[in-house]
Amino acid sequence: MERRISTTPEFRKKSEKICRYIENEFGKKAVLVISKLDRRINSILDNPERGRPLIKRKNVRSIIFQPHNKIYYKIYPSRITILNIIDMRQNPDKNPFK
Repeated sequence: MERRISTTPEFRKKSEKICRYIENEFGKKAVLVISKLDRRINSILDNPERGRPLIKRKNVRSIIFQPHNKIYYKIYPSRITILNIIDMRQNPDKNPFK
């Protein structure tokens, strides 16, 4: 059985916010960021074990999206759920995955 990708509302909200910001600030570069995000998610689907496992959360892994953003995801037998994308430059104490 092939795994599929699902996303949480938090991830969708944050990724849209990031793309809107980049589009407003940099114009056409937003398309590059969206395609990079899509490629990163596909790389998770191709090789789910490639992300760094979290010690405190079972089956949750993280992978760097851009130098300052991490994608957190959970592996299930039939799917991979993208939980959230966190800006690492902001207050690290507010990161729910730490």
